[in-house]
This record gives sequence, C-alpha cells and structure tokens, in this order.
Amino acid sequence: MVILLVAATQPGVVCIAFAEHKDFEYTTLQNTVRIDHLAFSGASEHLDGPCREAMHRGLWAVTCDTAGNFYFYEIVSNCIRALRKRDGRMFTITGTRYISSGTPGRGGPADQLNLYHECFIAMPAMAAAGNPLEGTGSLYATDGSGGVVRLWKEKGVWQYERVVGIGKDKPAPGASAISVTSARITLVATPNGDIGLILGSPRTSALYWLRDGKLVPAYDHQTVEKKLGTTFYCRGIDGMGNFVGSAGGEYNAAESCIVVVSPDGKNVRKVPTPYPPQWTICPDAKRERWFFRATDDYTIQYVDSDGKAFRLLRDGTWKLLPSKCERGGEKDALNWSRGITLPDGRYAGWNGRGGSPVFVATWLDGKE
Repeated sequence: MVILLVAATQPGVVCIAFAEHKDFEYTTLQNTVRIDHLAFSGASEHLDGPCREAMHRGLWAVTCDTAGNFYFYEIVSNCIRALRKRDGRMFTITGTRYISSGTPGRGGPADQLNLYHECFIAMPAMAAAGNPLEGTGSLYATDGSGGVVRLWKEKGVWQYERVVGIGKDKPAPGASAISVTSARITLVATPNGDIGLILGSPRTSALYWLRDGKLVPAYDHQTVEKKLGTTFYCRGIDGMGNFVGSAGGEYNAAESCIVVVSPDGKNVRKVPTPYPPQWTICPDAKRERWFFRATDDYTIQYVDSDGKAFRLLRDGTWKLLPSKCERGGEKDALNWSRGITLPDGRYAGWNGRGGSPVFVATWLDGKE
C-alpha cells in the first residue's frame, strides 16, 4: 500500500491526503494550474486495467488524440499503450508486453510489431490524427531504427504499416517517405489531421507534411535558414500556426533565442531567451508561447512573443525571469522529469523511468 500525505505549505494549494493512488484526483495551484493524476500507480511493471492502477516500465513519449484518448510509449518493453477516455481503461496495442526490441517490418497485425528504442538521446515521438481508438484515425510513432509506423484499427483489430524509413535517401521535397532515412525524427499533428515529419540531423531539421506518401515542405527551408543566418532546428507548430525551433542545433542551440517562422514561411524572427535553449522546445498548441529548458533542468518555463520568460513555482505562481540568467532549476520551482505540450493545449509531465505516474496540467489563466 502506498501512503502519501500532501501538506499545506502554500496558500491556494488544495491538499489531498490519500491511501492508494486511486483516491488521488487533482490539485489546484492558485488559479493558475490544475494538475490531474492521469495514469499509473508508480510501480515499475507492465499492467493494463484501470488507468490509475496500471503500471509501466518506463515512459519516453506521451500524446493524446482529438477525442482526449492518451497514448504512451513504454521504453523497456518497446510497446505502445493507450488510455481510453470514455471508461478510463489502459491497454497495450503493440508488441508482446514483455521486454523486447526489434525492427518493424513493412506491416501487419500490431501485436506483432517490434519497435526499437534504446538510445536516451533519440527519444521516440507520437502523433495522432482523428480518433484512432474508435477506428476513425491513425496513430503515428517513430522508431529508433530511423522510421515511422502508422497504426490504425481495421474491423476492431490494430494494424500497422511502416510509412517512413525503409530506404537510404536523404529527406528532400517530393521524395517518397518510405525511401528516406533520418538521424532524427519528430512528429506533429495539426487540428485538421495533417501529419508533419520533422526530419534531419542533430544540427538542422526541417518540417515536411506527409501527403500521399510524399514529403511536402511546410515552408521554404533554404530561405528560412538564409534569413536566419544559421541552421534551423524545427521543433513543432504553435497555436498560431508558426513553425518554432532553435538556431544552430538540437541540444546546444547556438543562440539564446526561440526561432519563430510565420505560417507562410516569409517572416523569420528571434525571440530572446535568458539562456540558450537546450534539450527541448515545446510550442504551446493553443497560443503563441514556447516552453523551453536546459539539459537537466526539469522546471516548467516558457517565453512569450514579447520575450518575457516565466518559470512555474510550486505555489502555482509564475516567476518572471531576468533577461539573462544561469540555466537550471531552483528549489521553489515545480519540477517534472519529462514534459511536453499536448495537442489540446494541456501539458503532460512524467518521470522517464521507475514507473512514475503521468500528470497533466490544465492552465487556468483564461487564455485558452
């Protein structure tokens, strides 16, 4: 039995004492954020069932679809699991549930899909179009061997096909997606169901739309980098349709800024950050702001279009950061090991290993 007591140390915190994880529902910090315990018990094992009683062997990716169903990439078992919103049930949709690793074939039943991810740096990514759990959409997931698989339901049975990465060609406009390979692949999904592939190297990466099996540039890549004066590493799309990323590389950005490219690709601007963004940049799917952090900094922080940067503290307040500061967290900040903005505007956080629960933050500032 897990016994947890949350003490009231800050005004505005709803404190919850509970025995067993299933009694935990949510905590509201001030009027800023609501934090829900979404799934998993905190025990390291693989177990399906009610979402708060389920277990996992280490997560490296989380996403949700348009209906609010969630999907998780379990790194040790190399399988994909789903949380169905309508009944709160967790179940495995790919793989054997046992510790395994392999390379996807061209396609077939999803329970025979082998995925490969064991590199901490090249973490997996997922994106959903429509509502895959109800058979009205597809789920896409990257594979560590340099490809992307599509998962969908056919007559109630999950199927998969490899849609990117069997060949050896470099990404290029008009190229067949199945013929290319890439050192880095990230996925994005738009509200209207478009799937974007962010392909490239650790130094530069560009976004292509996946359309009829072909790569279609989301913007003029060469023009953007010419205007920027260095390489552009695209990280995703914000709520205003801007393409967002860093200047000069993936993990060690060359400049202290967020690069924002307008939806038509004609306007390139640099929004200053207190230090060079490292490790991750997550565009907010609902507005024009961009979450960022440095390596080994697990705080939640963002910079807005005015160049003002804020860090979320444990009491639910946002602390304005100076224009220049040392990278890294602080003792009064709210920390999550991993964090990613979801397509519906919420923010998911979890610890990559150890079977930790997944938490979801809903912003309560009235700007949604």
